[in-house]
Amino acid sequence: MAADERVINMIRIRNNTDIYYIRGDDETIGFTATIPDGGEVTDYTGVFSVKKDYSDTSYILQVPLQNKSVSLTHDSTKNIEPGDYVWDIEIILANGRHQAIGPGEMHILPDVTTD
Repeated sequence: MAADERVINMIRIRNNTDIYYIRGDDETIGFTATIPDGGEVTDYTGVFSVKKDYSDTSYILQVPLQNKSVSLTHDSTKNIEPGDYVWDIEIILANGRHQAIGPGEMHILPDVTTD
């Protein structure tokens, strides 16, 4: 990468569960699923889900996991109303068991420049 080329990551995760994200940004959240003894879980699928409130039946955003990460894209988030939301990641293990990571709060911040 040339000296004048920089990648600026604006996503912030605080308290291990609170996500601060500027809507419309292209960001990737990577994570590692582990078992209690510290071993890594490798064979699973999953989905990252965002709702306005835990009791809502509809989702603001759902993104399938790819390569142990969640990719938030400009196109998938540019029209989300800034505000406070809740999130979790549900993983499905190879043996069919469902496990949740999170939940936490997701604070979607407004962007100044929009398209």
